[in-house]
Amino acid sequence: MSQKPGYSESETIVSGMTLPMQGTEPTQASLYKALDRKGHPNTHWKMWLRHISGANDYCPPL
Repeated sequence: MSQKPGYSESETIVSGMTLPMQGTEPTQASLYKALDRKGHPNTHWKMWLRHISGANDYCPPL
């Protein structure tokens, strides 16, 4: 049985988008740290990669 992610996809994307504004390159480690190290880092990183690849074009506006 899979667990619910620590943060929603929208929360993950917002965190990833704010990292450059803080002077931090969005990496798997920096995104995980920005999300208070909750959830599995690979899950959030995959969400972020889908977002930057344009696969989330169906995602509602933030």
